[in-house]
Amino acid sequence: MSAQNDTEFLEFIIKSLVENPDAVKVSRRVDDMGVFIELVVDPIDMGKIIGRNGHTAQAIRTVMKAFGKKHQANISIQIKEPEATAKKENETSYYISTLNEAGSIAYGVRKHWGIENKVHWTLDVAFNEDMSRKRIGNAAQNYSNLNRIALNLLKKDDAKVGIKSRRKMAGWGNDYLLKLISN
Repeated sequence: MSAQNDTEFLEFIIKSLVENPDAVKVSRRVDDMGVFIELVVDPIDMGKIIGRNGHTAQAIRTVMKAFGKKHQANISIQIKEPEATAKKENETSYYISTLNEAGSIAYGVRKHWGIENKVHWTLDVAFNEDMSRKRIGNAAQNYSNLNRIALNLLKKDDAKVGIKSRRKMAGWGNDYLLKLISN
């Protein structure tokens, strides 16, 4: 496979995603494991390349692996974090517990944050809460509380569809809405 083919293809994909295409730098090296491509973008565009929860980066890697298979090559991509965004942040959390084992404490903390992240993720996907523009007074908190009440009502229903679909069904039909409220 030509070095130009894979790097040009990757550059085309990346430059169509970013706001500063001139800052995109792609370098390529070949070793016994296959083709290794290093990608550097402007610090402002890093979020667009990584995407929410890394989905965009994973999609780019998948497309490039498929491209490599077509040309009988194993392609790996490393997205390098630009120096401007490579700052390290440390956050220290202190927990008070009667537990004596560090493993038990860590398990409890991870379980708590797993529940918190799951609820937040559901609210964002089903209610698009992160995109809300409510900023005046208590509007954001009030709508968030209403969304959580609605989420709890939707979770109680036994419909074989997702939360977002249940929400749409409640908006489309009063019968389903009344069923949710009466449960």
